[in-house]
Amino acid sequence: ATVRCDQAIWDLSEAFAKDEAVKALQAEAEGRVVDAYGEATKQLVSKCLADFDEAVEFFEPSVCQGKRSELQEKLLQLMSAATSAQHEFCRTGALSLYGQGIDTTAKKSQFAEDSASLHAKALETFDAGIMAASVTDETPKEVDDLRVRLVGDMQSIHDAKVKDLKAESMEDVKKLLSKALYMPFTSTFEDLPEDTW
Repeated sequence: ATVRCDQAIWDLSEAFAKDEAVKALQAEAEGRVVDAYGEATKQLVSKCLADFDEAVEFFEPSVCQGKRSELQEKLLQLMSAATSAQHEFCRTGALSLYGQGIDTTAKKSQFAEDSASLHAKALETFDAGIMAASVTDETPKEVDDLRVRLVGDMQSIHDAKVKDLKAESMEDVKKLLSKALYMPFTSTFEDLPEDTW
């Protein structure tokens, strides 16, 4: 049963890698966001697993079940570059949403609230994209790492915007002080008697 299952794994994984639908999905997923990538991948993997079940249906079930899991891992590994690309598209899309939103935040007085709202919206967008791109029920470590990286990148954008807002505020204060102090000083100097110096 083990030898027959191993042969079935080899044959089916080779057929999977050469399948035109798989190649098309991989190419599309590595180039842009595919809305139903996770579901499409699951369907392709399920079809291959069904073929495996059919090929080994008369062999020892415990051996076949272990080998079925091995085949599933191998198939998902074949799709890993496309899956990673989809995850990265989710991160960059959420980061872009946050960056564009921060740039259009006009009111300094509401910056903290707007920033927090944008932060939450970007994370929701990331999570929704990851769910759509998910090929298993478990969240891979790669996704956790991407989320941490996304939060760090958003914090960097936030800090840069805060720095810019502080600089703008300081310039505004300097202008107001200049206007407020200019007239009293100039009028004082103009009103001095000529023999003061």
